[in-house]
Amino acid sequence: MTLLHRSIVALALLTCALASEARAEDLTSAQVLEKASQAYKALSSYRDREVVRMQVSVKGDDGKTERNSQEIRVSTTFQRPNRLRLEVDSQEWPCSLVMDGQKRTFFLGTLKEYSGGPMSNLKWVLREALSQIILGPVLMTGLLDELAGINGPQAFAIGAASSKLLKSDKVDGSDCYVVEVLREVPAVPLAAEVRNTRVPYEIAFDKQSFLARRVTVDFAPMLKEMAKKGPGQVPQSMVVTASLGNLEPNAAVKAEDFAFAPPSDAKEVTVFSDRRLDVVVLPQDMTGQPAPEFSLDSIAGKQVKMADLKGQVVILHFFTMACQPCLDEIPALDAVYQKYKSQGLQVFGVSMDQAGTEQLGPWTIRTKIHYPVLLGDRPTRDMFGRFNGLPATFIMDRQGVCRFEFSGRPSNLTIYEEKVKTLLAEKPAADAPAASPAAPPAPATPPAVTPPAGGTGGE
Repeated sequence: MTLLHRSIVALALLTCALASEARAEDLTSAQVLEKASQAYKALSSYRDREVVRMQVSVKGDDGKTERNSQEIRVSTTFQRPNRLRLEVDSQEWPCSLVMDGQKRTFFLGTLKEYSGGPMSNLKWVLREALSQIILGPVLMTGLLDELAGINGPQAFAIGAASSKLLKSDKVDGSDCYVVEVLREVPAVPLAAEVRNTRVPYEIAFDKQSFLARRVTVDFAPMLKEMAKKGPGQVPQSMVVTASLGNLEPNAAVKAEDFAFAPPSDAKEVTVFSDRRLDVVVLPQDMTGQPAPEFSLDSIAGKQVKMADLKGQVVILHFFTMACQPCLDEIPALDAVYQKYKSQGLQVFGVSMDQAGTEQLGPWTIRTKIHYPVLLGDRPTRDMFGRFNGLPATFIMDRQGVCRFEFSGRPSNLTIYEEKVKTLLAEKPAADAPAASPAAPPAPATPPAVTPPAGGTGGE
């Protein structure tokens, strides 16, 4: 081969390489998220070690800005279909979550207490418990949903307003795509009043494996909204970064890796001794369980008991007036109620607001709610599995068994009608009393009131 021929071949190979690289860089954010989704779903197991850093700036009364930094270490081990171990090494917040496929246990090192129960619904645990425990921003990105194969492709983008490809970057020596995803603020008590605010998540995906190597969340939009809500010291900035090191895709894991062995000085509890930590109690999956025998007053002054509702299909919708996802569901629930109430369906809204009948009565009329609204309380919430966050919806069959439950607003609201039709079509039990539907509150002319500013948008 002549020098000219060699030069031509070399140039051709270089051109192909550059074109290939250009094509790789031409991936859109949606394509990167899709490839990441498929990469996680192809894993049979996974292990990593995270370093989570939170940097907060606060302006003091003297006008000076104080900067604080906190670091915790988190280890994650997962095996399909439903084994998970999370360990948090933190001076202030040592804890662990262990799911062995049959049972899940949450341990709080600060209290030396642990609480466990059956794990019949991994989706419930991941979505509810993990969204309440900020073990690291990686838990907010959909990564564990991806591993569990829950949401289908692009779970990283679930709930996202938009996504965009930012730039290439190196993380621990690995070339990465960096994708920004705008997602709603996670459902934590601190952010309850600004839950609909979207914050940017920057996720660095390895260009070879498409596994996440770093997650950075800038809470500036949330802090800005919190500052508008009223007095109180709000941080000027808060940025949380999780660096995922020692990635082990398809790691060699054993059943013993998911066994919980309580420390000798720890005790098992049903409720943690510090009630301020209720937010981290794992919700109990109610599916297949008899509905709790609650008794609540309606805003019309009538007492409603679960025992009196046997023989009907019942929907309970826990909400607050200030919870936008709750409000989004109400028209769909009201339409289902009006369509099927003559066939044995009863729908109840359960208000978790601090407001009483004086505010709720006029509000239900303005919102055009035709089904009864009940005055909810903490004990009733605890009866229904100590769910975290609103809305929470439970559907009971004619025998009073909870058959379906929904945490948050479903992406497709027609699912409520589908579930109701299924239960109404089932043959009632022979001993089930044929209870008549509870009458909805009588329409009334609302007095002149100021629209409520109460409610939390979540517990």
